[in-house]
Amino acid sequence: MKKNLLLSSLLLVTLVSYTKEKPNLQIQKGIKKTYVTEKTIEAPYPPDYATTHIIVESLYEITDDTPDGFILDVRNTSVSTDIWSDKKGNEKIGKPVFSFEGELEKDAHYIFATDKAGRIWRLLNFDEVREKRKSTLYKYFAAYMEDTITAEDPKTYQVLLDSAINANLDEMTEESVLKMFQYAITPLGLNGKEIVSGTEEEYEVKKGIKMKRTFREKSNGVIKSTSSLNMTAEEIEDYYSKPYKEALSQIAKDENPTKEELCNLTSANLSNTKTEGPVCLPLIPTFNIKASEKATVTFQPDGWVKNINYTSSLNEYGVTTKTTYRIYCKPDVNKHK
Repeated sequence: MKKNLLLSSLLLVTLVSYTKEKPNLQIQKGIKKTYVTEKTIEAPYPPDYATTHIIVESLYEITDDTPDGFILDVRNTSVSTDIWSDKKGNEKIGKPVFSFEGELEKDAHYIFATDKAGRIWRLLNFDEVREKRKSTLYKYFAAYMEDTITAEDPKTYQVLLDSAINANLDEMTEESVLKMFQYAITPLGLNGKEIVSGTEEEYEVKKGIKMKRTFREKSNGVIKSTSSLNMTAEEIEDYYSKPYKEALSQIAKDENPTKEELCNLTSANLSNTKTEGPVCLPLIPTFNIKASEKATVTFQPDGWVKNINYTSSLNEYGVTTKTTYRIYCKPDVNKHK
């Protein structure tokens, strides 16, 4: 009998250990955490592939409490960016197309409202965040267009610049920024989520590209996740064809071109066209989308993230972009016992 009880106790201890959840987040006014993100992005820049290295140090501070939760201030305190061309023997290059993310991180500042569990649900300084993105877009597109477009007509140049920026900003809402933080694997992404092995969540890695993430929890509280593409063939086809159709509709509306002019415009670099309705649309090249993600997250005893190791790969339009990053928490600015 005693032997059976002992075996039962050992089994219970084993089960409790195996199903142990991540530590509960200890959150209160005055807590400060400093996180360092070391990110590498490998992206195409024909005919070479370039690699961007970004190091960001961020201060997370609980500045106030509310009846429903807390106010969390996140501010990037230092950012460094290096861009390398992989085929030139580590020769530094300054292509603006790769510096955008680094520029966006400089002096970035977010003020979130969270619930009692630390899950963010409001971005209180959205206008400031939007203005920061707008100014960065101006620098990025201006530098890129000067490098690729001869702006003999300043008015046309400004119209193109404004159109590119507005198209990007039109998709930016408070909700879209919140979702980015809620579903990214970051020090905030898991707050307030009940996670056990097999927990799943769906999200967009970028607008129109849907993913499904599955979590696995280890006995020591470490959480691992894997993500894969979650789109049908029809959704993939629509992802590629929709921008073409919208652009043609806008052209037809603004300039009222003839069918022949549309065909000449839209098939300038394509040998095949097809007729669809009143206009001649290009035959959209057949591309697939491949996307994957893996992450491992460890926690401190107070429930705050200790380390994150992350890798992802996204292939669209036949081109692959790879992202890896490590996030770690520096020693506490102040400890709450």
